[in-house]
Amino acid sequence: MEDPFGLEPNDLPLDALARIIEIDLLDALGERPLPAPLQPQDYVLR
Repeated sequence: MEDPFGLEPNDLPLDALARIIEIDLLDALGERPLPAPLQPQDYVLR
């Protein structure tokens, strides 16, 4: 991966990874309601 931090379909889905971390942290703290995980758009998780 030459430039993994862009918005191309084969780049890392940083927004989705950050959302997963956010959900896990909020769950560990007992916060409710939890945000929904990001869903793929046109079969690509961004």
